[in-house]
Amino acid sequence: MRLSPELVPRPLWWRSAYRLLARREWEAIRRDVLDEAGSACVACGEKPEKGLTCHEQWRYDDDDHVATLVGFECVCGRCSLAHHIGLASAIGPEAESGARERLAVINGISEVEVDRLLKDAFAVWRRRSMADWGQRVHPDLASRYPALAVLDSAVTEARPEQVDEAE
Repeated sequence: MRLSPELVPRPLWWRSAYRLLARREWEAIRRDVLDEAGSACVACGEKPEKGLTCHEQWRYDDDDHVATLVGFECVCGRCSLAHHIGLASAIGPEAESGARERLAVINGISEVEVDRLLKDAFAVWRRRSMADWGQRVHPDLASRYPALAVLDSAVTEARPEQVDEAE
């Protein structure tokens, strides 16, 4: 899949580089990512004048419950909402519909396949949201951007009573 939903486990909400870094540190990373991508969305190839985001790439170790920041990629606003389909749902039906359509078009899949993809993604999200999670930064990324050390953390506790909120 060129574009997939990425649902952050509830205990890790608000624990992103974007949220935790000082603005100047985040902007330096963002500029690097946009420059390296030639200001083009990695999913659809579009080069909008505005609206490109620096998307954090996380890998989840479901056995040890550690999320590792492994990189960044440049995505347009529409592809970003498809990645963050839970956010698109919270914004409203129009945003969710647009995100679903984007998943179908970019991946060349049917609405039924989008439904299956989202059903699976939300099942993984519910399971992950029940666990306590730690975070770390991949060593290569940490050496390039030392400010990311703010993301290395102790365990972030799950709040099981709140897991159904993103459904």
